[in-house]
Amino acid sequence: MRRMLNETVRLQGSYRDDCAAIEALGMSRRTGMASAEADAREQASRAVEAAPELGAARSYGSILRAKFGSYEGVRIKHMPPGDLPSTLWEAVEQWKAIFSRVNDTAGKFQAEHKAWSAKVFKRASSCPQVPDAVWQDLDRLDLIHRAIPSLTQHWISERVSEVSASVDVLLQAEREKQRARQRELTDDLNKTISDVEVSLNLSGAGWSDPRWDSPSTVDEVQRLIRLGELVPELPEALSVLPIPALISFPFEAGLSVGADVGDREQAIDLVKSLLLRLFAAVPPGALHVKAVDPVALGQSVAGFRHLADYDGQLVDEKTWTTERDIERLMDDLSDHLEVVISKYLRGQFESIDDYNEHAGEVAQPYRLIAIFDYPTGFSTKAAKQLLSLIENGPRCGVYTVLQYNKEVERAKPYDDIEINRLIRSMQKVDFGHTLQPVREPFESAPRAKYSGTVVSSTSTHAVLSLPDGERGTIDLSELQALSPGRWPNGLSAGQKLTVEVTGGNQDGLLNLKPVILRAPPLVDPARGAVARLELGAPVGKVALYLRPDPPAPLVFDADGNPETGFARLLTRIGAAVREVQANPAAVTLDSLLPVFNRARVGILPDLDQARPALSTDPDSWWQGSTVNNAVAPIGRSGAQGVTSMYFSSTEVAGGAIMVGLPRSGKTTSLHSMILTLAMLYSPEELELYLIDAKHGVEFKVYENLPHARMVSIRSEREFSLAVLVGIEREIQRRAQLMKHHGTGIANITEYRATTGEKLARIVVIVDEFHELFEEADDIGLAAFAAFSNIVRMGPFSGAHVVVASQTLSNMPAMDRPTLTLLPQRVAFMCNEYDAEIVMGESNKATRLLTKTGEGLFNPSRGEESRNQPFQGLYVPTADRSAILRDLASKAAAFGWTRRPRVFDGDAAVSRPSPRMDPIVGGRFTIDIGEPFSLADTESIVLSRMQGSNLLLLGDNVDEESTDPAIRGALHSVLLAARQREVEVTLIDFLGEDPAEDDLRVAEIAQLTSARYLRSRAMEATLRDLRDAVNARQTAEEFGAPGRLLVLCGVQRALALTPFDPYDAAEDSSGPAIHLARILINGPEVGIHVVVAADRARSVEMRLGPELINELTLRIAGSSVGERDLLLVSGDYGDVPPLRYGQLLIGDRLKGTAKRVRGYRPLLRGDKRPSNSPARATQ
Repeated sequence: MRRMLNETVRLQGSYRDDCAAIEALGMSRRTGMASAEADAREQASRAVEAAPELGAARSYGSILRAKFGSYEGVRIKHMPPGDLPSTLWEAVEQWKAIFSRVNDTAGKFQAEHKAWSAKVFKRASSCPQVPDAVWQDLDRLDLIHRAIPSLTQHWISERVSEVSASVDVLLQAEREKQRARQRELTDDLNKTISDVEVSLNLSGAGWSDPRWDSPSTVDEVQRLIRLGELVPELPEALSVLPIPALISFPFEAGLSVGADVGDREQAIDLVKSLLLRLFAAVPPGALHVKAVDPVALGQSVAGFRHLADYDGQLVDEKTWTTERDIERLMDDLSDHLEVVISKYLRGQFESIDDYNEHAGEVAQPYRLIAIFDYPTGFSTKAAKQLLSLIENGPRCGVYTVLQYNKEVERAKPYDDIEINRLIRSMQKVDFGHTLQPVREPFESAPRAKYSGTVVSSTSTHAVLSLPDGERGTIDLSELQALSPGRWPNGLSAGQKLTVEVTGGNQDGLLNLKPVILRAPPLVDPARGAVARLELGAPVGKVALYLRPDPPAPLVFDADGNPETGFARLLTRIGAAVREVQANPAAVTLDSLLPVFNRARVGILPDLDQARPALSTDPDSWWQGSTVNNAVAPIGRSGAQGVTSMYFSSTEVAGGAIMVGLPRSGKTTSLHSMILTLAMLYSPEELELYLIDAKHGVEFKVYENLPHARMVSIRSEREFSLAVLVGIEREIQRRAQLMKHHGTGIANITEYRATTGEKLARIVVIVDEFHELFEEADDIGLAAFAAFSNIVRMGPFSGAHVVVASQTLSNMPAMDRPTLTLLPQRVAFMCNEYDAEIVMGESNKATRLLTKTGEGLFNPSRGEESRNQPFQGLYVPTADRSAILRDLASKAAAFGWTRRPRVFDGDAAVSRPSPRMDPIVGGRFTIDIGEPFSLADTESIVLSRMQGSNLLLLGDNVDEESTDPAIRGALHSVLLAARQREVEVTLIDFLGEDPAEDDLRVAEIAQLTSARYLRSRAMEATLRDLRDAVNARQTAEEFGAPGRLLVLCGVQRALALTPFDPYDAAEDSSGPAIHLARILINGPEVGIHVVVAADRARSVEMRLGPELINELTLRIAGSSVGERDLLLVSGDYGDVPPLRYGQLLIGDRLKGTAKRVRGYRPLLRGDKRPSNSPARATQ
């Protein structure tokens, strides 16, 4: 690389020197030519001045001819003037001779004519005449006078040519010598380029290299990375081979790419090409990339996101875009530099490469931060940290590629760090340069050239005016031959041409020859060198023009399969990383369980020694007892050690805290703990409560786990609180149970030993538990109270809690002393604040955790002497699924049919079998959904009291985003009425076709035996129901069978107009008045109304604000607005926004508002309700 660049620079320098030498000779020639021209012009001028009247503006011949013609009786004649003189000097001598002769003749003729004129009698025949010879001399004088300018110019050109000819010999000799030297240097350079090209691996090869069609990964770092093609300042005639632009990796100080807005896309493309080649240059997994992209929001590296499908560390799944994000990233990288310097280098190694040569399997990957559109998004703090990163990062294996906006940089008022200081030590690519063509020097002296202007033109010739006022003519055939096709229609007046003078003609015009000034450019402009590349060590500082390679097409099909070789490289890297992660050296069940079975010291489970050793064979499972403890292997520690979490009824093993950043191994460890517990213990020995408090779905795979009592995914804080409260009540129940069997029983171990009864040990696992305590509101404070009691009292009753989180900060509802009561601590890669909480301020061992799955276990509240480093157990997804299937099959074989309660905060709930509880006091219960508690259902009650009517908000067939849970609430009403044989009349104002699988309102009415009507029957139906209400009131039939009026889509009930029902006369008529009487008086006599509409405003438009108060039971779906939620919740506190599948139930009489997970609506293909006496429908 160094040799190739040096030879390029040497050839460029030699060519510049040659051009300078030629230019010097050319200058000498031009100086001599100018001097010769001046001398010749002076000689010609003196010669013309020496000839009488030759330099006059008017020809002397014309003057005499006019004078002769003025004499009486003289007839003017014109005679052939003869040939044009061949030289200026011949013309001057002829002029002098003729001038003298005609003057003598003129004097004699004047005397003769005077004598003739004096006669008294004159005869015309005797009048003297001018001889023909004189007339011919006069025409000859005119010819010479006209030819003098062209003959003068011809004389000057001959003198100039004579002077330049002597210099041309020197020029030609110098050019031959230069060509020989340039050929030699070019041959050397081309040989070096060929040698370099042959030695390059994929990372240094051009995109056209066939190896890119099926790229392979490498086993060791490739040191040369291609950026594009160098464009030397040399003529193409030298035939220099394309020069690859290569930079050395690992970088000495990173790479900066500067561009204005117009070149921004090219600069970003260069960085993308560089990233791809860097991935090709290192072994799979040896490069981790983070991208700062505040303008494009990650689009700049979108093609590389496919790597994150294999390992999120290859290309960070997060794109850092905001100022806060960027500051946090700079903080993280600064911390990493500190760890590397203090942990790995420690003065023993000069760089991370030196360390990796000795590190073997624990070698550290390179880290690269790609920054786009700097300084956008960078605060002053982040810019200072970036400077430190650029200067100190390379030694620690952290490299920076900085693409910056030159225009923003120039406009930004920096008070601390300028861009030149930031990129001072970096290799630089600077866009926005224009490469000026370099022309070869002229090889021979040209004739004097002039810029002429076309005066007139015919099909064959054109007349041009020259700067000195002379005129000349050119042959258009010569012009067309010189530049074919350029002037298809000839020339027009005013056009400019460059010409040289070749002589004069008999018409007094100069003979002109057209000239096209040409010189071969340095490069073909189509090659377009657009950037300047400045390289530093180790190749030596050099600056050259660069034509960057275009970005390689990273193309994937809709299924994510690569369609180009470049995309295949990414998938092969990802596949290789996965293979490395899943190789036999990883801690798997197959490698862990044999070590676990051989263990004889440490925390051991109580196993049935007569059973086979624990393995992945289901026959070896469920041999443990939780009487004394429950043990969960989670990883290997050393060659023969196993790290296990354990839960007993002693204070020192009551529960655990686990912390780890994303992708650190925390969640994998939770999975491992759940699986090993489920394999060791049967469902009657162990119960699990699994809560993901951060709306995650990690625990969804356990929805059929026989040990699980509760599985919460995409959880809500209310439900997480309900689980803790439920566990707290179970602890209290167990405490009473132990107390009932004797005062000496202190814990579950003694209880089971004394009574012989099985009482399952409970383990509550809460992932991302900080979400529950991030607000010090009623929920957070209640959760803290329950959590505190579980931590303190739970272990004695056999209830243990494991809390895990990415971070332990920002939990105002949790106090640190309570959290630290949990004795067992597990830390994966985490920030310093979390490490201090988990391990204590003095235990800094967590800083050594740098790899995924690498953890630190401490069973004694972080006491440093009890630290136990381990590599976490990893159970691949397929193996985990197989184990869960085997667990379910084993449970079924043992008769365990219980399934866990699954709470999915983002999904509508499958409808359970309807309840058949009797109608009490004329009221009936409607199950709406699952509550955010441990109760099975959440219901509303239509009781026989004023206002007991129901409002449903959010069912809008005009909006695709309508949450089906609100339609499910309507179905719940109709199903409940059918089961309780409540007569239902349904008026459908919509009549719209639902989605493909949904039931139309008419269909659900038919299924539930409801009377189905359309809007035209509204007035008659309302009148009949009003009469029924009046009749029941008159007869005081408060226990009469219930009836239900359902108005579906009230927003389209155009016949309803609001009015004040309390001012209307009792005998007033009309649908609105009928409905008002039913709403006000109906509930007390068992006639209730359900109003379904899209928005609260629609209800007000149809019923008026007064009648809404008669709808005291209200339910809203997730698609409604804030005003609708307020109408439903009333003034009973802030209600969090509803998520999809959730309903808000408000009871204005009780003053309550609560969220539930609504039942999904009935769909085509669902099991139909059982038959019951059908009601006539219309």
